[in-house]
Amino acid sequence: MSNKETPQVIAAIFLSCAGVFMVFGMPFFVGGLISELGFSQAQANLISSAEIA
Repeated sequence: MSNKETPQVIAAIFLSCAGVFMVFGMPFFVGGLISELGFSQAQANLISSAEIA
């Protein structure tokens, strides 16, 4: 790996970690949609499905 590729590799690692953390944090995200924003359970589930897709 050359020095020119280092920023791209770091960005790829960061984005993959952010994606994994979003999946693990989804229950908190859905709970916040329901309790703070007033969405129904079905609406919050639809939003979380769209977020993962």
